[in-house]
Amino acid sequence: MFPLAQFGVLSALATALTSLLSALLLLLLTRQLWSLRWSLTRDKESSLPLPRGSMGWPLVGETFHWLFQGSNFHISRRERHGNVFKTHLLGKPLIRVTGAENIRKILLGEHSLVCTQWPQSTRIILGPNTLVNSVGDIHKRKRKILAKVFSRGALESYLPQVQDVIKTEIAKWCAELGSIDVYSAAKSLTFRIAVRVLLGLQMEEERIVYLAKIFEQLMNNLFSLPIDTPFSGLRKGIKAREILHANMEKIIEEKMERSQVDEGYQDAFDLMLSGAKEQGQDLSIQELKVPDLHGAESRLRFLSLDG
Repeated sequence: MFPLAQFGVLSALATALTSLLSALLLLLLTRQLWSLRWSLTRDKESSLPLPRGSMGWPLVGETFHWLFQGSNFHISRRERHGNVFKTHLLGKPLIRVTGAENIRKILLGEHSLVCTQWPQSTRIILGPNTLVNSVGDIHKRKRKILAKVFSRGALESYLPQVQDVIKTEIAKWCAELGSIDVYSAAKSLTFRIAVRVLLGLQMEEERIVYLAKIFEQLMNNLFSLPIDTPFSGLRKGIKAREILHANMEKIIEEKMERSQVDEGYQDAFDLMLSGAKEQGQDLSIQELKVPDLHGAESRLRFLSLDG
């Protein structure tokens, strides 16, 4: 006969093992049901198979793999599944596409083959009036207005302003006694160019440094989990957006109150207002309060390199 104590230990181990096996079985079953769900909700009009890949675990998908592995996540999946594979990130099923020919098909097929859709956290943080949250005719209207802002002639007119900012920043770097963090310095430079070119502003150094940090906070949290809780990435991004709103609103109101743009140099904001008037449209303060700085930043990077 087993001693009572030994029997108790064996009973506890058996219970723990049974619970563990039940949990594993439940997870596997849930994962299979999750995969079945994506199969049942796919486009019935298309007979083409879905690309290879994994949708991961329920709700979170492969988000944690992506967060922990960084760029290695896409590298490992591409080696395993090829240049086109399916996955599930930040609450959304998606297809990851690489390769020049594949990208070309997508870019040329916008609004017919594919349409742009940003992660939920990005749409929430940037707000409802930005270009990334616009679809259909509204998106086309805003694209027409922004086309003048980033036309060849407009970009050429920005160059002297861009060069002035770059020369000033390089002079500061050369005056530094210690080493320069190139990545941080380049991000700060890009933000300064965006502020100068987009809004035509020349702010004091302390204010520029503060707003650059706030803008970096917004950018760092654009692709976060869409969970609005204290200290979450989404909450930090929303807070950064509100601070930028408050700082920009007065500037925008002053520009909109002017009867006409100033003679000579026109910043991107002036061109956006005149472009809207040419289209017979009036932009609201909400539409103008946060221009798509993240998109403008990428457009202006090549200017900073040329300078």
